[in-house]
Amino acid sequence: MNGEVNLGKNMACTSPYVSQKSHFLGVAEEFGWITLIAEGYVFKLSPKKVLMKKRYRWMLGVLCFILLLVVLVGFLWRKEIQTVNSITKVSDDGTLFSMDYKVEYDLDEMVDSHLTSYDSIARYFIFRLSHGLVPMSFLQKRNIGANSFGCTSFHVRSADGDWLFARNFDYNDMVGVMLKSHPKNGYASISFSDAEYAGLDSDSLAGRPWDKIGSLALIYAPMDGMNEKGLAMSILELPCHPARNDTVKADISTSTLVRLVLDRCATVDEAVALVETLDMFNEPFDIVSKDVAGSAYHYQISDAQGKSVVIEYDYENGFAVIPVYKAADAKWQICTNHYLTEKYSDEGDAISDSWGRYEKVDKELSQGSATEKGCMDILSDVSVENIFYPEYGDYHSSTQWSAVYNLTNLTVSVCMGRKYGKTYRFSLKP
Repeated sequence: MNGEVNLGKNMACTSPYVSQKSHFLGVAEEFGWITLIAEGYVFKLSPKKVLMKKRYRWMLGVLCFILLLVVLVGFLWRKEIQTVNSITKVSDDGTLFSMDYKVEYDLDEMVDSHLTSYDSIARYFIFRLSHGLVPMSFLQKRNIGANSFGCTSFHVRSADGDWLFARNFDYNDMVGVMLKSHPKNGYASISFSDAEYAGLDSDSLAGRPWDKIGSLALIYAPMDGMNEKGLAMSILELPCHPARNDTVKADISTSTLVRLVLDRCATVDEAVALVETLDMFNEPFDIVSKDVAGSAYHYQISDAQGKSVVIEYDYENGFAVIPVYKAADAKWQICTNHYLTEKYSDEGDAISDSWGRYEKVDKELSQGSATEKGCMDILSDVSVENIFYPEYGDYHSSTQWSAVYNLTNLTVSVCMGRKYGKTYRFSLKP
């Protein structure tokens, strides 16, 4: 049908699909053609054109939905994306990465969540990662891989007057992550974590963003660290009597205590006061699955004012907190893998020669090794390699990293995998 469309005064356009008709509004179909009648004009469209218009509308709707989804994900998980994208390979051999943690986390919520096992920490992490969209009660049991570990640490004043905190982390082969944290209501800190706790290795940390999303869980699993107030803390293994004190106090588990202290405490006294308000839950080693951390632990905490303490738990007295302070006249405090509490002092890790390492550090410090380099040399002398623990199955322990924290200058020097010829240095200062 040919027709003429009036576009205005002295204007006209002809179209094979349009015909002029009386003023009538309606829609009709004739011989497969769709006829639209409006304001005196009849628009005739073929079924093919109508179908194409519907298809375009559907495609536009899909594109709008995808765009909306991308915007929503980008907004809700923007800090997670920024954190994951900040992961940087530090060492050429892929044993050390760094990460600037920008995600907000709620320590009060964490404590109130009764995280008494690595399973509960994993489920809590997924709950936080999903921004509460996946309730913890809906999550099945998930395990964070871990085994027992040894270690050496000590606190001493340098010849320059700086307070130093040195630490060896002895464990099975792993990848270390140096994590910088800037909590909204806490102290900034540098901490070191084992990527294996999040199921990650060097390839995944260097891979695509979705390959390393698990690294966000490492905020809850520091092995040692230092905050902006010059307070440092480390975890060290004890071979027996995992703490399971169950009172009306809030619950905390092994590594999350380190995060809590670094974020909340400026001095040793504040740290001890905080620890005494919490129930500690160390998870026993599962010899069958080998998928949870084992043994008991004690913690060395030292500050920039020269005070130092080792936190232990009295297993004969409901796992009450025992703070073992550095003696007032002592120039240093050392901690390895045996109890410092006098009544338990014969209990410790004989396989890694805990008492021998302790005595060696004490001897070398008495010979005047109190410099950053001297402390790293001591860590080298007491480092371990390929120690076999038959009770844990096919488990071998070696020194994974050696760190010397300067609590006065807020810097840390670290060597990875007993390669003491290469030192990496980080600072908490802007």
